[in-house]
Amino acid sequence: MRLRLLTIVLILMACLLPLHSQDRTYKVEFDIYSDEGNGQKIQHLSVELNESRKGILQAATRIPVAPDSLGYVDAGVKIECAVQESDGKVTLHSDIKLTSITGEVRVSGISQPIIGEKRVTFQRILDPGTRTIVVSPGHATPMIEARVTRAN
Repeated sequence: MRLRLLTIVLILMACLLPLHSQDRTYKVEFDIYSDEGNGQKIQHLSVELNESRKGILQAATRIPVAPDSLGYVDAGVKIECAVQESDGKVTLHSDIKLTSITGEVRVSGISQPIIGEKRVTFQRILDPGTRTIVVSPGHATPMIEARVTRAN
């Protein structure tokens, strides 16, 4: 009985190992352009990930929100992404959070930043290696392009 159970476990492991070792690895790149309409690239972010994992990219500056407290806000961009491939096409799932200082207000004579936040969530089917606009420019929203290439 013990030998039979061990044999079953080994067969199951042999079936599962090829699935795990076949995880495809991808390089996901995002280019962020100025929202001032001049088409200037201001940020390039990239991450390598496999199909079974989520990637997180972040480029931000810590901004204190109250001079006498420990409160901070990260102003910049944070991107969470995942990739799946099927029939030669790549599906990119992304959640993009853009945070910036949009002004300031005086509270009790102390200047405090006004933090603006925009969030874009999408799922796009892409041709591997092709740059695609995933966020169109709008009012104070930069254009963002993405490219997914297979690394293995």
